[in-house]
Amino acid sequence: MISSLKNDGGFIYAYIEWSVVNDLGQHENFGKFVWINDVWIHGSYRKKEELRNLIKLVYDHEFTQNSQFVYWSRGKYSDRQSLYLKKRFKRS
Repeated sequence: MISSLKNDGGFIYAYIEWSVVNDLGQHENFGKFVWINDVWIHGSYRKKEELRNLIKLVYDHEFTQNSQFVYWSRGKYSDRQSLYLKKRFKRS
């Protein structure tokens, strides 16, 4: 799924690409894990609140209501994966 934020002119200035998966990493609606594949925020909108708004879109989506964990790959650290409890993810 792709969730996005738009400015007043209707242009997308931030998006997050994510999916809900099961224990094996296979797509499954209402699965236990949320995989964050990509996040992009336009340079002129880079504020902590914009990332929070993207996180809220994922957190509040109907498919993630049964999810317990959120994880993503960190390219900066040799693609090491980060795993967080979903509740902690929203507090970020």
